[in-house]
Amino acid sequence: MDYISWWRAVEEVAMKRLRSQHGLGAIGTLVSVLILGLLIYTYATNQIGTGGGGAAGGPVTSIDKGRAAACLSQRRTIERDVAAWSVEHDTETASVAALEAAGFSVPGCPEGGRYSISGQRVSCSTHP
Repeated sequence: MDYISWWRAVEEVAMKRLRSQHGLGAIGTLVSVLILGLLIYTYATNQIGTGGGGAAGGPVTSIDKGRAAACLSQRRTIERDVAAWSVEHDTETASVAALEAAGFSVPGCPEGGRYSISGQRVSCSTHP
């Protein structure tokens, strides 16, 4: 078998394979469109389905959720400080100013909310 006949045999096999796969383009396009549609649907439900509520009234993001969690953690810390402060000041009403005057460090809300103390409970003006 010489080189030319060998090359023609290889070319013939390759052409048969190409002819048998001519429908793959349409199936591949259909699968791509379905995957793209699924990605768009997932994005839309995460962005639009939250109903807003982010810092600027937009969608809730991971950053907003992280700030809300940090605020909750800080409120719990302040509540423990109020309990410790109340041991020595049982006749006084707890307030942020009273805690700071006693030497407790009162952090601020990550989104700029203001903390208020009612009894032993600390609330934030930004996060419920």
